[in-house]
Amino acid sequence: MGSYDKICAKCKCVKELHLDNFRFISNKRWHARCRECEREENRVRWNERKHQYKITKKKWIIKNKDKNAKRCAEWKEMHPNYDSIYYENNKEAINKRRNYKYRIKFITNPEFRLRHNLSGAVSTALRKNSSTKNNKSILDFLSYSINELRVHLEKLWEPWMNWNNYGKFKKSTFDPNNNLTWTWQIDHIIPQSILSYKSMADNNFQKCWALKNLRPLQSRQNLLDGIKRIRHK
Repeated sequence: MGSYDKICAKCKCVKELHLDNFRFISNKRWHARCRECEREENRVRWNERKHQYKITKKKWIIKNKDKNAKRCAEWKEMHPNYDSIYYENNKEAINKRRNYKYRIKFITNPEFRLRHNLSGAVSTALRKNSSTKNNKSILDFLSYSINELRVHLEKLWEPWMNWNNYGKFKKSTFDPNNNLTWTWQIDHIIPQSILSYKSMADNNFQKCWALKNLRPLQSRQNLLDGIKRIRHK
């Protein structure tokens, strides 16, 4: 170690003694920890304070619901266009953060993923019949909850099936002799093409999306059955 080197008291790294690496205090004294370690300590301390502040704020809101609601209403009345202006000024960052949270939830939450996929499948089927969902939720028309659908599918799983391999057929990675490359989808035992519907209030919609008409099926097999127009029994 040279004459102008210093050992950080925390990370024990030997670094050159200058202002980029260590903070000068006074009276020819240098800080014992390097700047990198100080920044990390400050980051941890700041995150802890921010977390504690959120907890305190949440407790206050729960304890003062009426007061908080009144204060929020007054603020919105004074700033009627704040949300739209803020969004326009921060559109890219907001959308990026929103999309990231959506992707994480889509990957980690099976029920969120199921609802998303079912909603998309119903929209596609209705568009084929020149109709739409009219901004209505599929949950208002299904005779079961998404949690009940999840449990139903899990009971019918083959040993290789899990929520990590739920999805579309991937031709580039598929190996018929290796079930680790397989994926599965929700299959209609009586196909949607037979139970056509123009509205989620139609009887055919109820029959098509009834639990007893849904099962998990290997994605490739589901695709082949659709191409060959095989009707399941």
